[in-house]
This record gives sequence, structure tokens and C-alpha cells, in this order.
Amino acid sequence: MFHDAAEVPEIKVDREQMKRVMINLLDNALDAIDGKGQISIGLSYDQDQQIVLIEVADNGKGSP
Repeated sequence: MFHDAAEVPEIKVDREQMKRVMINLLDNALDAIDGKGQISIGLSYDQDQQIVLIEVADNGKGSP
């Protein structure tokens, strides 16, 4: 069962690598919307599997 972002526990990640990943995803999303779309970022936690899900989505051109 997924929980909302308020219930996401602190996790250990490589800060610099995660920063690079997020910048890359957001740069790609910005290119895809070409100033005319929308970008959303979601954060959730699956307590049963103990995984955190970060989702970056846009409604621009390119892969759905």
C-alpha cells in the first residue's frame, strides 16, 4: 500500500547522484514541454515493500 509524501521515511542516498538524476529528469521534462506544458513531481512510499517512489511526469512531446 502506498502512502503519501508526508509518511515517507528518511532514506540514505548518494546526494550528488540523486541531484544529477533529478536535474536530468527535470531538464528533459522542460525540453519536452517547450514552455507550453506542465511538469509534476510525485513522492510516495510503499511500506510493504519498503520502497520510495519519485515520479517526474510531463505532458510534452516525446515518450508518454
